[in-house]
Amino acid sequence: MSDFQQTKKQIVDRYNAKLAIFNAMVNGRRISLLNSQEFKVSQMHTTICYIRKDLEDKNLPWVMKDEWIATGPYGKRIKEYWFEKKEN
Repeated sequence: MSDFQQTKKQIVDRYNAKLAIFNAMVNGRRISLLNSQEFKVSQMHTTICYIRKDLEDKNLPWVMKDEWIATGPYGKRIKEYWFEKKEN
């Protein structure tokens, strides 16, 4: 596979992952770093930032909410994200 084809595939894969995460959140899911493998993303925070920007730039009817959650045996903190409908 050429470098161009690899880069093209990576772009498509990132887009598909972002869309899958967006759709999951529209359908009420809460998403965190713990979902990275499920959505096949290595940089979940970056993907969340792009989704947050899309919400604002496209004036979509949701706002992104977040909160810190504790995970694992040592209580490491990570952010969990979800959508709530915008109030009119």
